Amino acid sequence: QLEADLFAVDRYRNQLDLARQKLRVLENQTKPKEIIGFDSEILAAQAELSSAEKARDLEVAALEDILDQLDKCTIRVPEGLSGQVVYANIFSSRGGSEWVLEEGATVRERQVLVRLPNLQKMQVYAKVNEAQIAAVRENMPVEVQVDAMRQAGSFGGHVTKVNPYAEPESWTSGGVRRYGVYVELQDPPSSIRPGMNASVSIETRYEPAALQIPVQALAEQQGVYYVAVKSGESFETRVVEV
Repeated sequence: QLEADLFAVDRYRNQLDLARQKLRVLENQTKPKEIIGFDSEILAAQAELSSAEKARDLEVAALEDILDQLDKCTIRVPEGLSGQVVYANIFSSRGGSEWVLEEGATVRERQVLVRLPNLQKMQVYAKVNEAQIAAVRENMPVEVQVDAMRQAGSFGGHVTKVNPYAEPESWTSGGVRRYGVYVELQDPPSSIRPGMNASVSIETRYEPAALQIPVQALAEQQGVYYVAVKSGESFETRVVEV
């Protein structure tokens, strides 16, 4: 029995030594390796988390920008204003449309899309020949006749602006340059509408005591102008100032 017990003691002692050896291997080799591996996984997870958070922030910023753009797609009239909306379509010199405001149309930054004309403060955009533009000044009186309202007669107005640059040439201009002139109507009728055609007569000079004669009655010689005035049964020539 004693020998059996001694054998058992040796066996358990060997098992204890083996367990202690495994513990030393675990503490001195396996544990440090596992810690290094876990630390690497933690660092990788933290880097992945940081990348995901940055991607999320970018997506959130993009979403906010899209929502802001969608909100800006709704054009709101300033409070206190009312009237009709006029599309700012662009037409070519030949009369064709270069750009039309419609769904899916491409727009650029700061492009005018619509206009809200003030029917109480209408203006006419006229084009004046280059040979006559030098005589046109701001605040000159203007007589305006709207083609669709000829029965109403003409309306008064005055020049508010003269463009310093000529209009782009078109195939119908024949090489003649024209300059844009803005005319503000005085007390425009309520029936007038934006886009109507009109003709203007700008009063560049006013002579209250001047006499108007047919151009055929005027003769010129060496820079001096004459007219023939009937005196009794004959005619006499008189020098006139033009």
